[in-house]
Amino acid sequence: MPPREEGGAQVGVKKSSLIFFSTFVFNLPNRCHFGPCPTCKQVCDRKMSCGHSCPAPCHDKVKVTVNANGPKASVPWEERGPRSEVKTLDCPDCQHPVPVTCLGGHETADWPCHAAKAGSCGRKCGRRLPCGNHTCQRDCHRVRHAPAAEEAGVNCRKCEVGCQRERPDGCSHPCPRACHPGECEQCKQVEKECFIVAKKYSSLITISFLPASF
Repeated sequence: MPPREEGGAQVGVKKSSLIFFSTFVFNLPNRCHFGPCPTCKQVCDRKMSCGHSCPAPCHDKVKVTVNANGPKASVPWEERGPRSEVKTLDCPDCQHPVPVTCLGGHETADWPCHAAKAGSCGRKCGRRLPCGNHTCQRDCHRVRHAPAAEEAGVNCRKCEVGCQRERPDGCSHPCPRACHPGECEQCKQVEKECFIVAKKYSSLITISFLPASF
């Protein structure tokens, strides 16, 4: 017995529906779900130029808003607003903590890797000058050619004051040398005392004019 027309019509509808659904599914960008894939939440973990791994979320395919570039529209309906594009973004600045010592070696602190550069801490240099009595008063700086860790270098500020050591008992003369290490030399100045005695006296001066003898 041949199939009834109603049944044949139902089979044809099911077959066409199946073909349409298959075509729709195979033409989808994602066959496992409808719509675009969600944003990737995994860590980038890409090795950056500093040597650390990027801890930021995956940024290979990120939808960003791009402003339209080009000549300004002459009429309002020709204006083009911002559009969305999928781009691969660069890794952000590395925030990994890195110990950094100041130029003068006074302190060490953790700085973000991208900003890890030695600088001045603002303290005085404090290295001992060759005079042995004073220290360098420059702000924290990189010391060059220092003979020791606590000694001043060639670029430290020089001592420009005179000798300020106390003089021995009985000497009132300052040391003529510039600020120097060790004891002062023996004073070579001679101390003189001038005694002036003023006496008041009166004198009688008699001037006689004798006649000339012929």
